[in-house]
Amino acid sequence: MVAGLHTVLRPGGWLVTNFDVRPPSPENAWHLYDDDLNLRAILHRAGFVPSGRFGDPSSSFGQYLVYGRVDPTATTQRLRVQLDRLVLTSHPRRAIRRQNRRLAVVIRSKIG
Repeated sequence: MVAGLHTVLRPGGWLVTNFDVRPPSPENAWHLYDDDLNLRAILHRAGFVPSGRFGDPSSSFGQYLVYGRVDPTATTQRLRVQLDRLVLTSHPRRAIRRQNRRLAVVIRSKIG
């Protein structure tokens, strides 16, 4: 699906995204993802690079991320994908992110 988006965009075209990621709960049982790391890696593999962001992260719509279309076979893009495997989607990165989210929930419950 993402590769299809890459195909229909012109070189240099932009893809605007907003990932609806949140921890599973009874109120949002329909959610699809509780983490955006794999989604970001999929976009990189398809030939998209982060180009910017806009929006208010505290609003109900969150922040929008803008990705630019690049050649997925370019050397820099292939290196980005390899770096993703080492850093973005690695087991230690996921474990740290889960721990930070658990800590944020505890802090929020004590504050408010």
